[in-house]
Amino acid sequence: DDITAVKLMKAGADDYLTKPFEIDHFTEVVKKNLAQYCELSAEEDIFSKMMKLDSQPAQVFEELDLSDILGTCRSMEDIIHKIKMVAKLPTRVLIQGETGTGKEIVAKAIHFLSDRKQEVFIPLNCAALPDNLLESELFGYEKGAFTDAKKARDGLFQVAKNGSLFLDEIGETSFFMQAKLLRVLQEGEVRKVGGNASIKVNTRVVAATNRILEEEVKKNKFREDLYFRLNVVLLQIPALRERTEEIPRLASFFLYKYSRIHRKYFNTIEPALNESLCNYHWPGNIRELENNIEKGIIFGRPPVLKLQDMPFLPSVSKIINSGQKAKNHKKLALDTDISIPFFQARDNFEQEYLKKLLLKTNNNLLAASKLAKIGRTTLREKARKYGLLD
Repeated sequence: DDITAVKLMKAGADDYLTKPFEIDHFTEVVKKNLAQYCELSAEEDIFSKMMKLDSQPAQVFEELDLSDILGTCRSMEDIIHKIKMVAKLPTRVLIQGETGTGKEIVAKAIHFLSDRKQEVFIPLNCAALPDNLLESELFGYEKGAFTDAKKARDGLFQVAKNGSLFLDEIGETSFFMQAKLLRVLQEGEVRKVGGNASIKVNTRVVAATNRILEEEVKKNKFREDLYFRLNVVLLQIPALRERTEEIPRLASFFLYKYSRIHRKYFNTIEPALNESLCNYHWPGNIRELENNIEKGIIFGRPPVLKLQDMPFLPSVSKIINSGQKAKNHKKLALDTDISIPFFQARDNFEQEYLKKLLLKTNNNLLAASKLAKIGRTTLREKARKYGLLD
């Protein structure tokens, strides 16, 4: 029926047919909708390629311009320019930026735009492992080097030979590990745990940190010699709150991505929500934005992502609450009887106010007068006027 059809259209259906239908009309509707879904817009085509970043990054970086992936704001233009300059050189790169700003995407861009793009790119979060495990992971170990070393194993520096090793959160490493890493960068060779032989490696190191390493050096929390070895080229990734013009594009990409993952097909974000997203400070940066858009899709109703779908976001919650207050104020105004004279309306309000005031204070005139900020005598006279006191 018509009511069901309206509900389906609101839920995201593009069209509907009523029975009985003509076969020609059915064919026309199917053709129209097939054309709509087979012909991606330019933006959707970019998004569909970006969806391959995890599985086919080399192909993505070849097919897309870096600005499609990293952004078009002025601060990112400088980053993109530097990436293109250093990608094909053996230069070491240090990437600094807050957690969630996209440092690994920048590291991947450096690798897949370089001559090493056919070799492996291996990311490692240095903060996730204690020293002994991190040492074994990076440098490998010989058989019998420790209790569980049943056979020899190559470390990531060897596995990534001729490729790139991305050392994320390098600012969290201990002085012990920093000394080990310094030797690899200086000598171009590693020594396995429990081994004596030095092994030559040709691995490009790209490091990243959410700390300002120059300040960590001054605090004696990071080795100065390692800092200078890593910091040949420094890429400082701006926080999301410093490039708010990128938020609508990023939000649209995550809308596209998670609509397909969760099979709830949203096609746009309402302007009021976009404005609210731009007004939020995003302490968790792009990662927090991604998480919130996914959450909105899970709880929202296609085809438009709206303010009410994301009440968990502080900037949205503030708008919703202020809207509710305005609605309540409007309701109060509409409930006011304007058919009676002003003085009668004032007396009605005064009587209701005093009734609640005396109830709250258990008829204690002193306490009530303090709350109302009027004299006790005045309060008594008014209460008696409305028959609220004996």
